[in-house]
Amino acid sequence: MNEGVIETDGEWPVVRFERHFKSPVERVWAAITDPEELSCWLADTEIELVEGGRFDLQFRLRADETRSFGRITAVVPNRLLEFTWYPDQLGDSRVRFELTPTEEGCTLVLTHRFPISYGVAETLGGWHVHLDALELLLSGTPFELRRMPWNATREIYLTDGELR
Repeated sequence: MNEGVIETDGEWPVVRFERHFKSPVERVWAAITDPEELSCWLADTEIELVEGGRFDLQFRLRADETRSFGRITAVVPNRLLEFTWYPDQLGDSRVRFELTPTEEGCTLVLTHRFPISYGVAETLGGWHVHLDALELLLSGTPFELRRMPWNATREIYLTDGELR
């Protein structure tokens, strides 16, 4: 299992995932930047793929249809995408995708720095499921995002109700 880990950046937690895909970096880049593809594995997206551009998400599968209004803070085609996520009064949460080509395809490293109020296990579990869905999309395996194992995946990051 490709589990996420927790790091820290000052007082805020940072979740980190490293996933290896058999797809070339250009294919993975398309999956993390094209609104149609993002809607398959993450959320409905409006994106202006330039530094300072919008990166707005609507999670239609959540009961409250959560919206995130963010800005792209860094973009290097086929290498790096970073954006703010739910701007917070304490400062901006940041999501960063880094892609590195490999002989077999590419490696994606995702980091997400966020206020503790987001919930560490929830954030780990959420990204875990979304990255699993990305892997299915890239492999051409049919899936339904709403049927992904959200609660069970969150639980893998907890032991007796506490973050492990």
